[in-house]
Amino acid sequence: MANRNQDHSLRTVSRIDRHPAPGFTLVELLIAIAILGIMFVMAFGGLKALLNTQEEVTRRNRELARLQIFFNQFRTDLEQAVDRAIRDKEGIERPAMDGLVAGSHLLTLTRTGRDNPRRLQRSALQRIVYSFEKNQLTRSSWEMLDLAPNSTPNEEILLDNLLGVDLRYLDKDMAWLTRWPSGNNLTGTNLPRAIEIVLELRSWGRIRQLVQIRNQVSQ
Repeated sequence: MANRNQDHSLRTVSRIDRHPAPGFTLVELLIAIAILGIMFVMAFGGLKALLNTQEEVTRRNRELARLQIFFNQFRTDLEQAVDRAIRDKEGIERPAMDGLVAGSHLLTLTRTGRDNPRRLQRSALQRIVYSFEKNQLTRSSWEMLDLAPNSTPNEEILLDNLLGVDLRYLDKDMAWLTRWPSGNNLTGTNLPRAIEIVLELRSWGRIRQLVQIRNQVSQ
């Protein structure tokens, strides 16, 4: 009886030895690690692409916001333009609007509607200059309309990374001009009907904006 039980135990151990416990071989582990590595690389690449896309969208939204602010400012200045000539620092009379493209200056104009929340004793008129230099579009304004020799402007950079800026002026005969005033009337004070500005940007290409001028009575 004891021998029979011993033979049964040996057969049981033999069956267990022929069927080892489940597990992974070294080759299977290496294959699994390789697959996990590939999946990690793909996931990291997708995450990086997603982050780059998000950064690009954020940058474009920021540029679009600056463009909207610029066009709002430009439109407000032109819609408030008035037919009022000034005298510069040398005492020379300058036209109400000057778009002769002298140096970096693109457009010089007189506008009204300047805010005066403190009710100071000063004119509502203001002299504005738009300049383009070193890929930047700048707006300058003076506190006094007729410029004193020591007067300095307040300057603000509205746009940068510009490739170019072009202006056109629509006269009373509905003709487009590339400079204002035109011809021999360089000190005239008549304003154009409208101005078209074209901005050339690296990210957005060419953007056009047409602004009508109300031709207000000089003050």
